[in-house]
Amino acid sequence: DGLEARGAGWQQLTQRQRFQLDVSGGYDNNLNGAPDAGQLTLTLSGEPVVLNLTSDFQSVGGIFSNVKLNSNRVVLTEDGQRGWDNEVRARFSQDTQSDLLQFNSRYSVVKSSRKRSAQWEAGASSLFFGGSPLYSAGQARLRVQTTSRRRCAPVYDVATQYQRFHAQPALDAWEGKATVGLNCAAMSGSNPLNFGFDAGYVYSKALSANRPGADRDGVQASARFQRRLFGGELLGRVTIARQTDDKPYSPILALGEPRWQRRSQVLLSHRTPISLGPKAAVFTVNFFYQDQRSNVELFAMDNASVEFNLSVPL
Repeated sequence: DGLEARGAGWQQLTQRQRFQLDVSGGYDNNLNGAPDAGQLTLTLSGEPVVLNLTSDFQSVGGIFSNVKLNSNRVVLTEDGQRGWDNEVRARFSQDTQSDLLQFNSRYSVVKSSRKRSAQWEAGASSLFFGGSPLYSAGQARLRVQTTSRRRCAPVYDVATQYQRFHAQPALDAWEGKATVGLNCAAMSGSNPLNFGFDAGYVYSKALSANRPGADRDGVQASARFQRRLFGGELLGRVTIARQTDDKPYSPILALGEPRWQRRSQVLLSHRTPISLGPKAAVFTVNFFYQDQRSNVELFAMDNASVEFNLSVPL
């Protein structure tokens, strides 16, 4: 009886259920993801024609607020763990046409050994934009990290995703990505410093013959770091990506040439643990900047935002 009672108590310790509420607010200079240019150059009958974009295509800046509710269940196993994450996120701002409502669900299995750890994931997501369904997606992912006594350990990542656009089925696609990288750890003074690099290939297969640009592919590279600073944790990430369409996006745009996009992103985040009575919360400050260039003017844009976030366990 004593052994059974102890086993039951141990079994309870292998399971964890957590709920968390995130509330945040900040400023974004391009809430609706509008292009930089106020004009669009068309090629009609071999001649350039300048078209002025309406106010619907002009960027709208303003204050926004986010509310996010997350549930996480983890079960420890003999050689790893199983997890199930569910999330509901909403963004509100003065530009109601760009309000967001997003649902995410993800199930993962982690298997660990002395040589490597492998993580399988399967999930689904759905996004509403301006009160209307924009897209839903189903994805699967395999991530393998080898165990090394050296400072850096190699990481391999393969993912695939099905994308369904509700109002524009011509945009439906299968997307695949393969990435290799390094996860590294070092000491910076008395503080540990974690950093890493990765690079990969992305391919998007059109599921409709009417998708503008048809198939597209490209490359992506990123660098990241994480270290303790100012009583909390500082995280940073820089990402550079470039994609090219297989066919012209439109015969009247960019002289009928295939579209290319080059995107650069910078994210800086500082997390500080705080106490709210008996509960341990986290206060986070995020800064995000994105610059996207393209030979098709509709896809040339930049975006900067600052956000203050409070995470409270429920």
